[in-house]
Amino acid sequence: MIHLQDFSHRWLRRPYTLHTAIDVGEGHRAVVLLHGLASNGLVWRQLATNLIAKHFRVLAYDLLGFGASAKPSWSQYRVEDHARSVLYSLNKSGVKFPVTLVGHSMGCLVAVHLASVYPERFDHVILYEPPLFADIPEFSSHARRRKLYFSIFERIVDSPNMVLIYARLLGRAATKVAGFAVDEATWLPFERSLRNTIMAQTAYQELHTLEVPTDIVYGRFDIVVTKTEVKEMFADNKNVSFYRVSDTHGISKKSATALTQLITGHKIKRQKTRRMPQRA
Repeated sequence: MIHLQDFSHRWLRRPYTLHTAIDVGEGHRAVVLLHGLASNGLVWRQLATNLIAKHFRVLAYDLLGFGASAKPSWSQYRVEDHARSVLYSLNKSGVKFPVTLVGHSMGCLVAVHLASVYPERFDHVILYEPPLFADIPEFSSHARRRKLYFSIFERIVDSPNMVLIYARLLGRAATKVAGFAVDEATWLPFERSLRNTIMAQTAYQELHTLEVPTDIVYGRFDIVVTKTEVKEMFADNKNVSFYRVSDTHGISKKSATALTQLITGHKIKRQKTRRMPQRA
């Protein structure tokens, strides 16, 4: 027996409406926030608070398979699947395009794909801690890092029981540090998103031709993603700028402040550390 939802979404290809974790502010300009792998839209609370004071409307979604959004077992959780649900949800939200699009970690890959396919709908893209991986021989250091990270990813997706045990042990600590939470209900979206959005990503090709102004921001102390040679890889696209902040992989108060500065049209200013954040 075919269920109505399966018929509508699986066979008729109607995108899912994502759960809106945050929808605050009454400004005419909208900022859309996309979280990372095994996370949810609530990780953006601090940034949303900052932007309300700047008179923005702020929307943060739970991506397909995560948080309170639908978790279809038949979906492959490719970047196209995530992007289609984001755009469908945006169209239903009543926002006025173009909007600013901000991604964290895996959410960056979804943001790049959206801006590449629908450039007229986005006037600014900010990628915080993007997991960019490309198998390009001329960037040998990046290729070696990619091989290392992919071997780790393969071990993760091949060891669900181990990952779920560690996730239970880390519990709130992992969620607090990196917004990371995976359990039996989210394992399939997690595993397929890792394979089909992060490991089979399209961002390298899309960023080379992206026409929307794009800021790439990395944390100086982030060990979750590789930053090696990324600036050199995209030096030919003058629409792409690079920044560093003194932070780790999660979205902290410090990184939220830096992202607020970029969203409001300012370069990242000095933060309360011994070393000043600077362009990569």
